[in-house]
Amino acid sequence: MSSIELLGLETTDDPNGMPRFSAAAVAAPGARLFTATLLPQDSDGATVDPGDVQGQTQFCIRVLGALLDSEGGSLADVLSVTVYVAESMQVDLGVALSALAGEFGEHRPAVTGVGVQVLRGDEQVVELSVIAALTPQG
Repeated sequence: MSSIELLGLETTDDPNGMPRFSAAAVAAPGARLFTATLLPQDSDGATVDPGDVQGQTQFCIRVLGALLDSEGGSLADVLSVTVYVAESMQVDLGVALSALAGEFGEHRPAVTGVGVQVLRGDEQVVELSVIAALTPQG
């Protein structure tokens, strides 16, 4: 696990009820893990939880957790998450952010929520891009 300092962390939810995350994160020197995209797809390429923002966000975080574990890390090593949500209502971004908050618990990395028109699959409504800091294994 790396040494991460989270900056600008708000401890209370905003007036609209959306969870708050850190404004920035700083990590000690070491390896970094960058994901291109984490998709809500099973091993056969089928979309998991079609059209379900919360379910797809949780699935993507489970995939991320397994990836980090395979590299000797954990969700506590995540510096930054960009979550893309293909829904027409702002409340859906809040659903994705709440799902992230639930999966990360007390660790609140820097998070950006972006509403987009479409993603790769017709039933896909969530996609994540993540940066994590890993301590070299030795």
